[in-house]
Amino acid sequence: MRKYDLVEVKERQLVEWTCSVCKMNLMQDELEAQEVFSFSQVGGYSSVFGDGAEIYIDICQHCMKERFGEYCTVI
Repeated sequence: MRKYDLVEVKERQLVEWTCSVCKMNLMQDELEAQEVFSFSQVGGYSSVFGDGAEIYIDICQHCMKERFGEYCTVI
């Protein structure tokens, strides 16, 4: 026999998305959102952020070009 009941399920939902540098609202412009550079990394044993630290950053294309453009290889 099976018995079912209704249960409330919570899910994570993106409610705000901004550039980590300039704070541009990336949810307002779909074209800008498509050009975001998103990086994530887990710190290793000798990480300056800490062993096992989770590091996340979202950078809009304008900040990426301004801050790191000279180091990028663009083909």
